[in-house]
Amino acid sequence: MAKKNPTTGAAMLAKWRESLNLSQREACEILNLDPSTYCNIEGGKIAPGMKRAARIEAGTKGRVPIAAWAPRAA
Repeated sequence: MAKKNPTTGAAMLAKWRESLNLSQREACEILNLDPSTYCNIEGGKIAPGMKRAARIEAGTKGRVPIAAWAPRAA
């Protein structure tokens, strides 16, 4: 069974990290995020604010865009 493309910011962030074989600690260093904050964002427990979302977009070279954190219509 093929993996689905991630559509949420958290899933996209995890896919980015895994595609580069990074640990969560390495990813948070690249993105300049506190490790516990990074873990909560990747785990989908919290969504980043605009500043953090912009930092994530820049740090992932656009692979996790700001728009990925927008609420989805039901």
